[in-house]
Amino acid sequence: MDSNDWLLIILAFLIPPIPVIVKKGCSNSVFLNILLCLLGGVFGIIHAVYVVATNPYESPYYDFESYRSSSCSSKRSSSSSLPHPNV
Repeated sequence: MDSNDWLLIILAFLIPPIPVIVKKGCSNSVFLNILLCLLGGVFGIIHAVYVVATNPYESPYYDFESYRSSSCSSKRSSSSSLPHPNV
């Protein structure tokens, strides 16, 4: 688990719907979590921890090397007569 996930788990014990909103957006899971919190706080906490644990943190940044190797090789092979822009 990433450090961001641990912060969301701690937040799940305080305000369970917030981590669910962060992980799933405004979806049915949020409404289910709010309903579980109203029925009993423990059920909402368990659901929030489950949502955080089953949806791992995804970095918003690309893996630059794989992105560069796949996009540049296809561009260079298709446009071999054009000069490279960094020349």
